[in-house]
Amino acid sequence: MRSGRNPELLDEYDFSKLKGTRGRYAGRPISHHFTIEITCKEDGHWLASISAFGVEAFGGTREEAISKAQGQAFRVLADRIEQGKMALGASTISFSVSER
Repeated sequence: MRSGRNPELLDEYDFSKLKGTRGRYAGRPISHHFTIEITCKEDGHWLASISAFGVEAFGGTREEAISKAQGQAFRVLADRIEQGKMALGASTISFSVSER
């Protein structure tokens, strides 16, 4: 199954809400909620996408596609943290699924 992410879409989400000072979040804990849009394709495979991160993933099952998309989203967050572009600090990340 193919999967990928579109780095041009990553900045659509306002990651500035996740930034802290001196590498740490300087306020109270915050929650971030993202929607996974899932579609069953004509060939029976599933496509899951999270537009806030510009990621999409195919899977043989609904659960596989969702799992792959979530994994990619967390890798995007990890990349941004490692590059010093954001600091999560005391944050909660959650996902919901929306059928298309």
